[in-house]
Amino acid sequence: MQCVKFRGLGLGQLPGAYAEFVLCGAKSLFRIPDKLSSREGALVEPLAVGLHGVKRSRLRPGSACVVMGAGPIGLATLIWCRAKGATTVVVSEPAPKRSELALRMGATAVVDPREINPAHKIRELTGHRPEVIFECVGVKSSLSSAIDMTGIGGQVVVLGVCMEPDEIRPQTCVFKEITLDFALAYTREEFQETIDAMARGLVDGKPLITDVIPIEQVPDMFQTLRKPRQPFCPEVARRASQGVHRPIHPPCQDR
Repeated sequence: MQCVKFRGLGLGQLPGAYAEFVLCGAKSLFRIPDKLSSREGALVEPLAVGLHGVKRSRLRPGSACVVMGAGPIGLATLIWCRAKGATTVVVSEPAPKRSELALRMGATAVVDPREINPAHKIRELTGHRPEVIFECVGVKSSLSSAIDMTGIGGQVVVLGVCMEPDEIRPQTCVFKEITLDFALAYTREEFQETIDAMARGLVDGKPLITDVIPIEQVPDMFQTLRKPRQPFCPEVARRASQGVHRPIHPPCQDR
């Protein structure tokens, strides 16, 4: 993802990935094992984003961490936190349906940040502050909230994409000696690692598929995904006559 001249297929300069046929360079393709369905194949991309964020963190077996947001990327990050050995993962999420899904997918606890500070929940469960905060919301002030939750010497990994100017207090970061890391997408190796982990049953993203819709309903579903606090995660659209599956992702502001 660090190319000097980067162009994403189906995004920005090269739209059209929902066309019936798409021409891709061989180096951009990955083989999906026969044991994985095309619906599971549609989940590789968001799961690889979560893997990249976790690998950029200092998370290790036994770590305690907070995942801010239970959208698709937050849930993908939760999956990999567990797969990489985190023993305590508190998810911060105000939407009830998303909170229920996070618990089913392995969260130690889910708290509504409007009522309970996630860092306080970590301290209640472990006796200390979280070692890593994964910011997967991408709205204004969420980075500042992550910094406030972090303990001395802690780390914030930012996967959420905030699309507007934001403010933080550098003094807080200095006094706590916080490390800030920003994560962009994934590497080719992480994409392959995700496929291999899914094929071996080490990670299971199937609960992320909340609905299967016919292709003609895709425009309406995009509008539904724009509504805040809906419980939807990446959907899979299906063309019934041809069995073609493609992923749908919510807008970036609520990852």
